[in-house]
Amino acid sequence: MLLTANRFLAGIDPLAGAWIVVAVIAVCAALVLYFVLAVASILNSKRISGGVKTLWLMASCVFPVLGPTAWFLVGRGSGSGQLRTPRL
Repeated sequence: MLLTANRFLAGIDPLAGAWIVVAVIAVCAALVLYFVLAVASILNSKRISGGVKTLWLMASCVFPVLGPTAWFLVGRGSGSGQLRTPRL
């Protein structure tokens, strides 16, 4: 038998349900912000080319927590160590 939220929260303080909802919303908002910052960082990166950016963006979309985490830990420092020169 599945427990519904009402049955689960029946023996808990009435305000506890509201705090759980606030906590879930806060965590979801933080994850969305983390994802958006990672996508912005990928798009603004001058160290990687368009094809590599596309791969990072695809990885971030397919794995919305793991992709941005990998980008911030590994991807931002990748590249040749030199900034690309613009094509004329």
